[in-house]
Amino acid sequence: MAVVQPKRLYWDLTHMGRAFPDGIGRFVCAMAAAEFALPSVYLLHPRLIDGGLHRVLSNLPGTCLIARKRPGGHLFWKRSWDQLLPEPGIVFAPANFHEPTLMPTIVVVHDTIPYDDPAYHRFQHLSRSRYGGLLQRADVVLAASDYTASRIAALFPSIAAVRRIDQALFPEPAVSKPTSAPADPYYLFVGGAEPRKRLEDAVALASSLDDAALVVIGGDFGRRRVADLVRSWSGKRPLIQVPGCDDAQLAWYYRHCRALLYPTRMEGFGLPALECLRSGRPVVARPLSSLPEVLGDFAIWDDFSVRADPGPLRQRIAGWTATDDLRAHLSRFSWQQSRDRMALIVREVVDRCGRG
Repeated sequence: MAVVQPKRLYWDLTHMGRAFPDGIGRFVCAMAAAEFALPSVYLLHPRLIDGGLHRVLSNLPGTCLIARKRPGGHLFWKRSWDQLLPEPGIVFAPANFHEPTLMPTIVVVHDTIPYDDPAYHRFQHLSRSRYGGLLQRADVVLAASDYTASRIAALFPSIAAVRRIDQALFPEPAVSKPTSAPADPYYLFVGGAEPRKRLEDAVALASSLDDAALVVIGGDFGRRRVADLVRSWSGKRPLIQVPGCDDAQLAWYYRHCRALLYPTRMEGFGLPALECLRSGRPVVARPLSSLPEVLGDFAIWDDFSVRADPGPLRQRIAGWTATDDLRAHLSRFSWQQSRDRMALIVREVVDRCGRG
């Protein structure tokens, strides 16, 4: 059988949503800024044309290829991808899912939330058995955290080996004070109405602490509305809803908050909490899923129970300081390290193809 040497690195982004910049979108753009062993071709769904991700990728090395639709709504390459792509290559799927292909494949799994949390089962692009089959056929499976790797092993025990590639911290943007910046001291919540983010727990805890306002950044999620989840607010100071903000404004909110309240019950990584620590402010979080490995000993771990005496938690928040050990911990999360690791993996797959 003749060996087919790959000519392109095809980025399967056809499952990406419109939300940008989200965590996976940031990962894609950070990886795309690297030089790989093969020229990059970004395969995009038509819904992403002229969106933020499309604009960013258009200014990076590589070519954008939009999946056109056939009559009936099917993507043009849905059933014959290998025949329709211009040259043989390696498929890099950095967004959890990819289309079936006979080409060598590298898959990044950021989280297994659609298979772990019943509230997210409707977001399963594939059944558990079909998704497990795709991962089993992949040449390399990468996980965004050790926790995600452990969940892959538990859900899909036939996957022989899962390797690790970190998300990381972007350079901190220039800080821009929002026009509606709060005048009061405030706690911060980032994540909107997603069920796993547990906005209602942050509202309850901040109400019981009752020594600062609460700023909630994020929008509605399906039928779960932020306005409904914050109705229980009973603090003396205001609760401020911010449906969205840019990176520079978010950096301001991080830098000036009393603490980030991060009661999430499930994460694949936990970038907002890491960004807040980088800004020199404490994070109150549950020690669940990926957070202990990502935040280390530098979070204030709490169960988010409403307490009759909030004094001890207030003291822990007030006494928290950024240390040299924290700065050393944060230096682990470097995009350059992640890019270099990804480039080595691509080269490894290219060499394997060359050996037949």
